[in-house]
Amino acid sequence: MPTPLTPARRHAARRVGVPLAVALGALLLYFLRFGYDYGTSDQDEIVPYLLHRLDAGVLAEDWFVAGQAAGYGVRTVFVTLLDAPARWLGPEAAVLGVYVLVWIALAWGVFALARQLTGERLAAALAVAGALVLTPQWTLGGNDMAVRMLVPSMAAWTLAVWGAVVFLRARYLGSGLLLGAAAALQALVGLQMAGVLGVALVLRLPRRDARGADVLRLAGGFLLIALPALAPLVLQQTASAPAPGDGPSLFYMMAAFRNPHHYLPFSFPLASYLRFGLLAFLGGLGFAFLRGRGRLRHGAFVLHVFGVVAALGLVGLVFTEGVPVLGIAKLQLFKTTVFAKLLLVILVCGAAVQGLPEAYLRPLRRLLQRPLLLLGLGLGG
Repeated sequence: MPTPLTPARRHAARRVGVPLAVALGALLLYFLRFGYDYGTSDQDEIVPYLLHRLDAGVLAEDWFVAGQAAGYGVRTVFVTLLDAPARWLGPEAAVLGVYVLVWIALAWGVFALARQLTGERLAAALAVAGALVLTPQWTLGGNDMAVRMLVPSMAAWTLAVWGAVVFLRARYLGSGLLLGAAAALQALVGLQMAGVLGVALVLRLPRRDARGADVLRLAGGFLLIALPALAPLVLQQTASAPAPGDGPSLFYMMAAFRNPHHYLPFSFPLASYLRFGLLAFLGGLGFAFLRGRGRLRHGAFVLHVFGVVAALGLVGLVFTEGVPVLGIAKLQLFKTTVFAKLLLVILVCGAAVQGLPEAYLRPLRRLLQRPLLLLGLGLGG
């Protein structure tokens, strides 16, 4: 007969089994809705470079791939990390395997963050599906955390979300290290999240909710990992800045001509403003509802993050559409709405769990009480 689980082992099984099962179930839903891509779109800067690293004769005459291989670039760290598994499993299997692991880690991080803010496992489970499956690109600037192919930004967002989880647990050195690793994989994600969380921490100093040493730990951990990866990129950018000429400006070529949907707020689709605005409205109601019932943890943190994101959005608007500044445009400050969207979804899910009649929620709660069954549904779906 199997040995019955002790209460401690049952608690440990739920602690691991529930978020893992939720992540697998959400991944299945994502696959069914969006599918999976390999070697297309944003991977045109990753897969060819990886194939060349595996066999120097592949794409040896391609100027773009040769340029990537000859120096240090924004994707060097990410592709280097893929090198070993690609040699062992082959590039397609390795990329798929890493994608699945990153997706599960991201979903687990969203679950942990939502649990940290709401204290509710059911709200956390709903937030995973809501943020990663049901609201694709409900942001400003055409960015999101989960995408249907393995790219550096998705891996960086995974580390950044866990950095926020660790931040709320007051482990600021660990948070800084995770954010630094995110910056090494995708500079903008790591830099912006470090800035958002750093300012949120500084804003707590006057109320003595944090200490100066905490800020130093966060900054020190971030710089320890990020600086070696980012310093060569900064030097390259400053050394290769072109002199002004008579032709189109670099700002025009990069922002207005190539990627206005990432850089220029007046070029964002109207649908993105409507979706994000609806989510902001519902999230605001959720915040007020949860705060009024005393069921929201770290409410000041949430307000600080929203304030910082709004301020960065204003800076991005002024210095792209008003007074174009290339350096600020390159930062893509509207990327921070990706994290704001995650918090808004968590607030909506938390309020739904608190506000809906228990009769509607009881079957879902019972399912979460059986992580092995839930895990089986996620694997077998």
